Amino acid sequence: MEPAPATAVVEENEEEASMAFTVVVAIAACVVAAAVYRFFLSPAKPPSSTPAGGGGGSKKPTVPTNSTGAKAALIKGKEAASKEAEKGVPLRILWGSQTGTAEDFSSQLADEARKHGFAPRSTDLEDFSAEDLADEKTVIFVAATYGEGEPTDNAKDFYAWLMHDDREPGLLERVNFTVFGLGNRTYEHYNAIGRAIDRRMEELSAARFYERGEGDDDSSLEEDFAKWKKGLWGPLCRLHDLPFEGAALETESYDVKARNTLVFVDHASEEGQRALQRFKETGHAVGTTKQGVHDAKNPLVCQVVVNRELHGSTSERSCRHIEIAVPDNITYEPGDHVGVYANNDPDLVLALAKRLGAEADLDRLIALAPAAAAAASSKAKYTMGPVTLRQALLELVDITTPPRKSLLHALVQYARSDADSAALKALSAGTDQPAHEPRGLNYAQWIKEDRRTIGEVLEALPSVAVPVGHLLELLPALAPRYYSISSSPLEHPGRIHITCVVTRFTTRTGRLHHGVCSTHFLRLLPGTAQEEGEERHTVPLFVRKSQFRLPKSVSTPLIMVGPGTGIAPFRGFIHHRKHLREEGGARGEAVLFFGCRERAKDFLYEEELNTALASGHLSNVLVAFSREQNEKDRLREHKELVWTLLEEQKAHFYICGDAAQMAPAVRAAVVDIVAEKLADNDRDQAEAYVARLHEQGRWATDVWF
Repeated sequence: MEPAPATAVVEENEEEASMAFTVVVAIAACVVAAAVYRFFLSPAKPPSSTPAGGGGGSKKPTVPTNSTGAKAALIKGKEAASKEAEKGVPLRILWGSQTGTAEDFSSQLADEARKHGFAPRSTDLEDFSAEDLADEKTVIFVAATYGEGEPTDNAKDFYAWLMHDDREPGLLERVNFTVFGLGNRTYEHYNAIGRAIDRRMEELSAARFYERGEGDDDSSLEEDFAKWKKGLWGPLCRLHDLPFEGAALETESYDVKARNTLVFVDHASEEGQRALQRFKETGHAVGTTKQGVHDAKNPLVCQVVVNRELHGSTSERSCRHIEIAVPDNITYEPGDHVGVYANNDPDLVLALAKRLGAEADLDRLIALAPAAAAAASSKAKYTMGPVTLRQALLELVDITTPPRKSLLHALVQYARSDADSAALKALSAGTDQPAHEPRGLNYAQWIKEDRRTIGEVLEALPSVAVPVGHLLELLPALAPRYYSISSSPLEHPGRIHITCVVTRFTTRTGRLHHGVCSTHFLRLLPGTAQEEGEERHTVPLFVRKSQFRLPKSVSTPLIMVGPGTGIAPFRGFIHHRKHLREEGGARGEAVLFFGCRERAKDFLYEEELNTALASGHLSNVLVAFSREQNEKDRLREHKELVWTLLEEQKAHFYICGDAAQMAPAVRAAVVDIVAEKLADNDRDQAEAYVARLHEQGRWATDVWF
């Protein structure tokens, strides 16, 4: 099960840089550098890793020392790549992003801000000192809402500081601000974080210079952002007495400069040897084998020890039970999530490399260095690498998710035919009105609904000759996939269990789409023979704490609703309470409402549940087979039980599963049950009753879309 975050990470630098592939020829006894604008297929012998202009006698670029390696540098954001001051009015852009969309939007804002005379600093909220907020003159927040109204991982500390009661009311009276929030209307707490930041900034006396914007990832996120952004610059420029001509915004510029230069790293060099040794030790471009504090930027590489099928032999689908061995310093509680970094489909990687003309270079070490800094000094840090090109395409960038409009916009400059140029302009337009180009392409249908990958886009537009280095920069980072942990550390110490449905479907283009992580798990089968050089049965992972928690007392009853893989956290709950009860304490009822299609095909963990029933650790399992009824019907069928547990025994109610249909339907069913018990069947009072359950911590959801 993958509880999806409200919305993959694109690198940012402060400096614009000219786009080029750079081949550096080091001449012995001379300090000469020749920057050559070439396409990636250069047949020349791989040069040393010295960036353009570095010179043969200068020091080699510093390799990031973070043990996570290339991924840490990639996710860190582009601001670290260039610290040189820019000319213009200071503007701080602070972003909170779980999968990279907010970071990408911040990068777009920074690019446009420069054109209006600003010197923007786009900053990860995790890297920003909250105490310095009062010293900023103008701030733009781009903040995503994760899950059930939570801040993103990188925004948690800042958000906690901002919301703390100790903040003085006049603290931010000299700060001007605006907010763009990212969310998904499927979730109950739509755009909660953007709204909360907007409200709190005003409470602390900051001045809102432009209305808050909101984007809906369920339908029109990029269009919402484009519309809000278009109206931003007039108020912002007037605030700082900068000239503003609205008509200038109507003229699209497709000259998107690359901020990084691709360099080749000599395998025999010191940094090349370090990169190869790191890969030899971990088997991945992401993660470490050294124990420490592990999070999204420093995942730990762990061994997959069990990988078995949960569906019956007659099922046309697949669901896997995965067990991963973890050391003592990886701790979790039932209800937490595990973030897993997976590999892209090797076939997609090969196809994309062929389309780029880079198949022969897949096993060469490459790195991305800040282009402007590389031209002046060889001391700049890399924003990616050193890694092989194959590793980069497999592990570091997302080549499966349909490309964003900002990426398609940047590709326009590389189209060599008018038809392909017109198609990209239409696809990257701010709205999805009928396109004024021969094929009538629009983003919503041709990209999103057809689920085209970047490789498919490039195949359909053959004249587009994007350099590999710039494409690596433009592609979002491959984000971790989150799963509800389906085990208890008391029942299975040293293990994390995952219940994962394998995603497979045919797109409208005829391509068989494979879920990135679930399909990657299929390639990790312990006990199968491994040839030299094959990937290991390991995954980089980290634990993400959740608010989906068991009650403090084992005597508190539970009502759990989880169809399909929604059973995952409840399996952990049942195992955990078993051990807590064995240590003593009164027994609270535990009722599970489970849904599946057919008993013989996809009744997950049926034997385990029967054992829990027989031992009394589970009070009841009420199954809805979808060909006959669903979970909400079973709830209504057992309305007396539900009401008694909620009202008389103060049970906690849990929902895990689909956010779009199942979770709202279950909530509506509970409202119906409550309304029947109230005077005059008052639905408003019933809604208020369920809302109070949430306020009291007795209603929790772990949902995805």
